[in-house]
Amino acid sequence: PFRTTLIKFQASVPSLVKEGQVWRLLVSLFLHASIWHIVFNIIFQIRLSLSCEVKYGRILNFTIYFISGLLGNLFSVAIRSSCVVAVGASTSGFGLIGAQLAELILFWHTLQNKEQVVINILLFGILMILITWGNPSSAIDHWGHIGGFVSGTCLGIICNFKSDLKPKWYKAAFGVSIALISSTLIGPIIRIWAFELAPCVVFPEKLMNP
Repeated sequence: PFRTTLIKFQASVPSLVKEGQVWRLLVSLFLHASIWHIVFNIIFQIRLSLSCEVKYGRILNFTIYFISGLLGNLFSVAIRSSCVVAVGASTSGFGLIGAQLAELILFWHTLQNKEQVVINILLFGILMILITWGNPSSAIDHWGHIGGFVSGTCLGIICNFKSDLKPKWYKAAFGVSIALISSTLIGPIIRIWAFELAPCVVFPEKLMNP
C-alpha cells in the first residue's frame, strides 16, 4: 500500500502519535506492508504463540503479545524519524521470543538435552538476524523489535513468579524486569511528549515489522 493509505488506516507515525493519536500504536499491529509481510508474520507468530499459550494460557499469552507490541511501537516512536510510517506485528512477535528466552534462562537447570536446545536457539537466532538485520538500509523497524524483545523478556520473567522451580536469583531478576519494563514505558512517554521528535527523514517511507 502507499504511504498515504497506511496513514489513513492508522499506521504508527511519530508526529501523529505525539499529537495524541495514541491508538495508532495498537492499530498498526494489524496492518502490513505487503502479502509477504502478512504471510511471514502469520507463520512466524503462530509458531511462537502456540508454544507460549501452552505455557502461559490464552489470556496471559495475549497480554504478553499486545503489551510487547505496544511498548515496542512506543519505543520506536520515541527514537525514529517523526514522519516514518510503521506497520506490522513483529514488535509483538519479538516480545514472544523474549518471553520464551526468559523461560529458557529461568529454567535452564531443569532442561534435558541442553545441547539440542542451544543448537535450535542459535539457528533460529541466526535466521532472525539475517532476515531483520541483513540489510541496514532496509525499511525494517529495528528499534521497535528491540523494544518488543526487551518488554517480552521482562514479562516472561515476571509471569513466572508463581513457579516452584525458580532459580535462587529470581528475585533480583524480577526487580530488574520491573525496572526495565517501567523504563520502557515511562522513558519513551517523556521523550515523545516533553521533547522534540527526531527530524523528519523522507526515506524510508514506511517501516515494516516483518
